[in-house]
Amino acid sequence: MSVIFAFLWAGSGIPFGIIFGGTDINEDAKCEEKSRVMGAVLDEARFAVSFTEAMKETAAANWPRSRNKIHVQSQGIVTAHNLSFNWKKFLQSAGKGEF
Repeated sequence: MSVIFAFLWAGSGIPFGIIFGGTDINEDAKCEEKSRVMGAVLDEARFAVSFTEAMKETAAANWPRSRNKIHVQSQGIVTAHNLSFNWKKFLQSAGKGEF
């Protein structure tokens, strides 16, 4: 849980950022004490990362003062299919032998 862990850095004078997890937004924000802690951490954080625009909007609704420091970075990667790639040759060249 990145936000609660970041609480350890709060007040240290060391710059830090946080990454929201689903539990932070969907569950912990509903608990008054955890929400207060997360708000205090966000106040000190240089930036915050959410994985979706919806997660960012939920966080911004809970902690509006931090709206401008929350950025979206999706978790996925994009790959392109390579028709010339041969798994069998690749595994053999990696020393994986026969399969």
